Amino acid sequence: MTKILRRSQRIADLGILSTASPPPDDTPARNTRSQVQERTITQEAILACMTTYNDITSRSLTPSNAARRTFPIEILNAVLDMDTGELLEMRHLLVNPKYKDVWGKSYTTELGRLAQGIPGVSEGTNTVVFIKRDEIPLDRLKNVTYGRICANYRPEKADPNRSRLTVGGDRLNVPGDCGTPTVDMMTVKIHLNSVISTKGARYCTIDLKDFYLMTPMTRPEYMRMKIKDLPEEFVTMYNLTDKATSDGFVYIKIQKGMYGLPQAGILAQELLEQRLNKHGYRQSPITPGLWRHDYLLVGQMKTRYSGPVCVVL
Repeated sequence: MTKILRRSQRIADLGILSTASPPPDDTPARNTRSQVQERTITQEAILACMTTYNDITSRSLTPSNAARRTFPIEILNAVLDMDTGELLEMRHLLVNPKYKDVWGKSYTTELGRLAQGIPGVSEGTNTVVFIKRDEIPLDRLKNVTYGRICANYRPEKADPNRSRLTVGGDRLNVPGDCGTPTVDMMTVKIHLNSVISTKGARYCTIDLKDFYLMTPMTRPEYMRMKIKDLPEEFVTMYNLTDKATSDGFVYIKIQKGMYGLPQAGILAQELLEQRLNKHGYRQSPITPGLWRHDYLLVGQMKTRYSGPVCVVL
């Protein structure tokens, strides 16, 4: 970790990190994500300039990996302490007096959102249900996976302290094909070129928020977590002590789509396809991710609509 601090300090001294003044208050860039903060050394800026990270993992963090955002898992799930240079995962944040309150609240809110909610704080989605171990079918016990909490500091977000519970999909054995057909980059380029080359064309883009979340599942999955890694407030509110096993684990039934599930992508696309079909959009059987509309009503006449709609999953 000392190497990291020396490297980041050398980067700042050499002026590699941006030290430009923020734009004036009356400029449009003031409200964008790209606005520059004076002398701000962010976690991503430090990681992007590092060449090795042997103190945390034996794998090298090369510049090309940093550019592709292929950071080691320990980096992606941790928050950088600017005072000490340490990367703190959620289990460290919950026992650190400096971060315990703020990250404990963030984690509790995330768990409540996935479960049955927290009065006055977050509305539940019934995505997960805390159960006892003997409620899991015997033939599914071997497929119980783990849960991993991702903690990230995102200053550009309304709530910068972001906690997300993800499922260990590598331990799950899901029957059927979990592959999701996605649009090819060439298709996107042709589509965009067609738009800008069409005189008078109008274009609209939509960001589907929480696309992989809360998708109905016909076959639930199961995971477990250590009760000591959960916020005390949440454990008390949901009475998890009575549901915990003798070795200190609580079991969770996943009944809706979540991040990390191997089938999350295909389930979300199938649901999207059902909804788009109701409104006349059909996915091309030849080109995955390319959607076309059946027709549009213009006055009293039906005219074919040739403009495709690209959906990237």
